[in-house]
Amino acid sequence: MAKIVTSLGTFIWGFFLMGIAVHHMKALCVSVSLFCLFVYLLSIWKVKEGEYPEPDKHEKGGFIAPIRAYFVECYSEPVYRWRCVAFFVSGLSNASNDYKNYYLMYDLHSNYDSFGKFNAIPSLLPVVLVYFFGSIADNLHPVRVYAPTFFFWGLVCLGSYIFIHDRWSYLFWTCLTQVAIFANSVTYGALL
Repeated sequence: MAKIVTSLGTFIWGFFLMGIAVHHMKALCVSVSLFCLFVYLLSIWKVKEGEYPEPDKHEKGGFIAPIRAYFVECYSEPVYRWRCVAFFVSGLSNASNDYKNYYLMYDLHSNYDSFGKFNAIPSLLPVVLVYFFGSIADNLHPVRVYAPTFFFWGLVCLGSYIFIHDRWSYLFWTCLTQVAIFANSVTYGALL
């Protein structure tokens, strides 16, 4: 529910509000922040946390002992080291989305209104595809689908770098980027 509502919120922000954001930025940011807070509180309403045993006491090593234990327990398994590497590479590749936005805004001489509309349209794709990606993650198992979604996301970022030359190619590759990011986030949510 939160992913769908935030995707719709992104669409509303980009399509209707980005053009007036230049003159009313503070009021719009506060309003959107309050809306997102409401959606978050609604999504965790009536969720009850389970009971967990107390963590083991580390008597040797002082305050460094729990930090050392965390790193030993978390990174002694190769799967967790590979997951950290994957998130690091994902973060680097996702930074290319910012440069893509700068390209549309400055090199293609867009104003805030057209910039918002070109980024709003792709935000509707996750709303349409949420059931499709959720069923794939459920049927094939998130562990099997997670790596291909990362790979697809990386290919889309590379394709964006090579093939964006005008506003329409920007729109096409931004749509693919939204699909890749959403597929990865749905798979990761099921994985957790």
